[in-house]
Amino acid sequence: MRSGGDTTMDYALTTIRHFRKQIPKTTVIARWTMLELRPTCEHCNKALPPESLEARICTYECTFCATCVENVLENVCPNCGGGFVPRPIRPSNNWKGDNFLGKDPAGTKVKHRPVDPAAHALFVASIKTIPPEKR
Repeated sequence: MRSGGDTTMDYALTTIRHFRKQIPKTTVIARWTMLELRPTCEHCNKALPPESLEARICTYECTFCATCVENVLENVCPNCGGGFVPRPIRPSNNWKGDNFLGKDPAGTKVKHRPVDPAAHALFVASIKTIPPEKR
């Protein structure tokens, strides 16, 4: 108990109300962010719809198809040097809590940035032997 008989919860709510009054009304409080689910491979521009099992992403969500990751990029992201993992599939049905494609649709902005094979080969040579989890 706090002095004056307030419980800890009462004190917390009073504090929140106090600070909420200080936030400008134009301030937007962000909701959870989620993956963009980019629509194509950044290298070859192959379509990668939200349900694609071929999509691969790095920790910054650079998006490539499995073929490019294996045969061109050698599991080294050309933008950050990290490795790739399969991109998760966002549910198409509203199974629970409005967490589905209908509420949070896949991105539509194409980022087609073909990789220069010679430049990437030099980059890969310098870090390929380091496992992605240690880069």
